[in-house]
Amino acid sequence: MTVLTHFKRCDKTGIDYQYITTDTSTFRFTLPLYHKRIPKEFINKWVSITPGIANTSLVVKVFKGYAFDGCNCVPDIAGTVDAALLHDPIYQFADAIAEAWEWRVRDVLRMADYYFRLVMIYNNVSDKIVWTYYTGVRLFGYTYNRVSKFLRWIF
Repeated sequence: MTVLTHFKRCDKTGIDYQYITTDTSTFRFTLPLYHKRIPKEFINKWVSITPGIANTSLVVKVFKGYAFDGCNCVPDIAGTVDAALLHDPIYQFADAIAEAWEWRVRDVLRMADYYFRLVMIYNNVSDKIVWTYYTGVRLFGYTYNRVSKFLRWIF
């Protein structure tokens, strides 16, 4: 796995994000054999997800200017913000990714959670924090994603 991130904390008050990418951030993963096949590249203005040759690797790029809030409901600890930078755009665009790949949204979110955990492990975050943060996104991520989408639709 390779993680190369470029972001900074925002100094502005009254905004709903804490960080912004200063250049394209890249995450490269070797896929386990049991990983669900990624059928094709997904790309939009903020993120690209590209399967490697024979679906043995995965490259996720988060482009310059993407704003994100770090970890929700828990402190941003060294190593967890990188993981949130990967996790947030996949959650944000989960519906579009699911449609493009003909997956269920729940499967896209599960994939995001899996790589969120791997990035924290790669960054040597303590096992207790990895377990706590990963368990949090697994237990509450889907509900949070669906409720926030519903609220955006209403308002």
